[in-house]
Amino acid sequence: MPVTALDLPAELIRRVADEIVNSSVVGLVAVGETHNLWPLRDVLSQWSLTCRYWSKIFRSFIFFEISLRSCDDVSELTSLIGTPRSDIGAFIEVLKITLQDWSIPWLHHISPLAEKLPNFSRATLNFEKPPFGVAIN
Repeated sequence: MPVTALDLPAELIRRVADEIVNSSVVGLVAVGETHNLWPLRDVLSQWSLTCRYWSKIFRSFIFFEISLRSCDDVSELTSLIGTPRSDIGAFIEVLKITLQDWSIPWLHHISPLAEKLPNFSRATLNFEKPPFGVAIN
């Protein structure tokens, strides 16, 4: 008898996702540096394309951490989570902010964005080059 993705119980799919992530990055809770999750994103994204049902299961892993590199990134994410049918904001727990250009201020947009993320727990700030007048040894 043929079986479709919908025939598999949600608990089984969730368990498979948990095992993939846990065996690869020692679990999201235990990971201080979530960069270990990035290589898995491609695999999890492909699995989420199986059907809408699977997509809902894998979103929590795919959108756990979001990288922001510019004001445009913040605007796009704000727009995305602001759409009526989007539930992505509920999955974002970590914002990884990389400041590339000091000439355009945009970090002040992070706080209003974070207020729209119900499960937001932390942000990391990385500098590609030091701020004006600051020497890094």
